[in-house]
Amino acid sequence: MHTGTRSRGWRRAAVAVVLAGAVGLTACGRPDRRAESTSPAGGTAGTLPIEEAVRSYIRLARQLARLDPDAVETDFAPPADAGPGGIAPSSLVPVIEAAEALRDAMRARPPAAGGPSTALRWAVLRGQVDALAIQARMAAGGRLPFDEEARALFGIAPLPDSRPDEEQARRALDRLLPGRGDLAARVAAFETRVQIPRDRLPAVFAAALAACRQRTAAHVVLPPGERFTVQYVTGQPWSAYNRYRGHYQSVIQVNTDRPVSVERVLDLACHEGYPGHHLFHVLREEQLVRGRGWSEFAIGTLMSPQGLLEEAVANEAVDIAFPGDDRLAFERTVLYPLAGLDGSLAARADAVRRLTARLAPVTTDVARDYLDGVIDAAAARRALARRGAMPDPAGMLDFIDRYRSYVVAYTAGRDLVRRFLEAHGGTADHPGRRWTLFLSLATAPRPPADLAPTVR
Repeated sequence: MHTGTRSRGWRRAAVAVVLAGAVGLTACGRPDRRAESTSPAGGTAGTLPIEEAVRSYIRLARQLARLDPDAVETDFAPPADAGPGGIAPSSLVPVIEAAEALRDAMRARPPAAGGPSTALRWAVLRGQVDALAIQARMAAGGRLPFDEEARALFGIAPLPDSRPDEEQARRALDRLLPGRGDLAARVAAFETRVQIPRDRLPAVFAAALAACRQRTAAHVVLPPGERFTVQYVTGQPWSAYNRYRGHYQSVIQVNTDRPVSVERVLDLACHEGYPGHHLFHVLREEQLVRGRGWSEFAIGTLMSPQGLLEEAVANEAVDIAFPGDDRLAFERTVLYPLAGLDGSLAARADAVRRLTARLAPVTTDVARDYLDGVIDAAAARRALARRGAMPDPAGMLDFIDRYRSYVVAYTAGRDLVRRFLEAHGGTADHPGRRWTLFLSLATAPRPPADLAPTVR
């Protein structure tokens, strides 16, 4: 539990004294310019070959994952891609030092030539290495204020305070769900009416996944052997999770501790499957790892610019596959009957979903105040329930405790992707263009911040 006011800059755990001398960050958490000339090989002469940087990045990401299991969620690169591994570190100190040395070498020794493709690849890798160095410090107990942490890890700023729009959304939700009790309780009561019975969940989820795949296959050729398996699990702080194994295969896990409504099941199917996480990894393996030999895309660090981009893309997936009224029609005619539920509730459930989605930025506001020590856990739960009309604020707080500023992927990240699509002609009335742009976010990687200038 986080309590008290956090100081600006890094807070230290037991490893504080050792980390104080690590390369790249001073005691107050700001870049040490004197360290920028440091490189893994020592000195700054010449350029750092990109393949050498890639091997170092993969090796360091794997070393961090051994000490912090949340650091890497995808790794299907062959062992040889990391080069000689040496002895696995028993503490975070050598990982931090090596990651910061690699970061500084990449700053000081960029590739001399190679064209736009190499420059873009280098920029993306630099963002990943920068985030990896910070993630290693966080694993050792280092902390930054919420907004600084989000910028440092993901390269984008969180959304501003959401209060103006949330008041309108809450009033509309109050009219839609009249009755006694607070708004969160009324949302919870209504959701029980559209909750899928546990014994019917596999059939409903399978139908949703099949429809998501069919709609995706109309816009992209899926490689032979592409597939996934579904597991139903308990005891996790998330609703569902995609674990990509390589060779175009994923394991999609669904947490049955949490109730799953009809609206939620379609969202999960698109988000974790098609055209979300599963498709994102499949396309990157096919076109970047196999097609171009860019093995850095065979390893996915969660708290990084590309981790945020992937999550933001997955959050937009359901609106890509089921635009406009398509979603409501499919849920009412296919999923509600499979779930054994009253299809006449579909329109109202869809309206509730739209209004609660407008309250999503509340999570960022509350996470900021909670992680920065402005409010304690009890106040955070109350704020999530009151401001966000959230039926399970404790579950969301568990997620925030574990993943911290990653919550911006679901708010600022998704907003960035949506605006990028619209700014380039991918509006709802041009679905073909929208699909092309959406798929390009997987196949033509870029730093998330590069999307921002197009929407100013």
